[in-house]
Amino acid sequence: MRTLPSFSAAFSLLLLCLFPSTARCGSFDYSGESIGALKLGMTEDKLASALPDAKPPRRGPVKLFGADGLYHQTWTFSGAGVELDLASASPTGLKTVEAITISSPCKFQTSREIGIGTPAAQALKAYKAAYNKQESKPGESLVFGSVFGGLIISVKDGKVSGLFLGAAAE
Repeated sequence: MRTLPSFSAAFSLLLLCLFPSTARCGSFDYSGESIGALKLGMTEDKLASALPDAKPPRRGPVKLFGADGLYHQTWTFSGAGVELDLASASPTGLKTVEAITISSPCKFQTSREIGIGTPAAQALKAYKAAYNKQESKPGESLVFGSVFGGLIISVKDGKVSGLFLGAAAE
């Protein structure tokens, strides 16, 4: 039975060598994060209550993504500064929010009170444990978690200019 812990430790060390960014950034359960009333996994029928003042969205075409086998559609609430990626198992099935992007004039904030116009230093402090230095670009973007799942904050002139929650890479 002594070999199992040794194997487990060796395997963990191997993973850290192969994927060094995981050793430097904290874990971040972005699935529990929200931007305003918007949350990942929210169904399309709940969006009206999350965006009560928004005009109906411009809906892009439904596209099958090979990476996840789901049918995706972009909904853009342009006057509100909100864009959502929704997905479902079938082209006409009930869609759920897979990614959230906000920009000006959106006033929504994350659960840690980060929104458009917040100083980038304040955002870094709020999510410091999940900061991914390797995937971030100083002065341009802050990545918390990873591009495969997390919060990506766009920065302009030292302030938050956009928020993205979800998986930016497949």
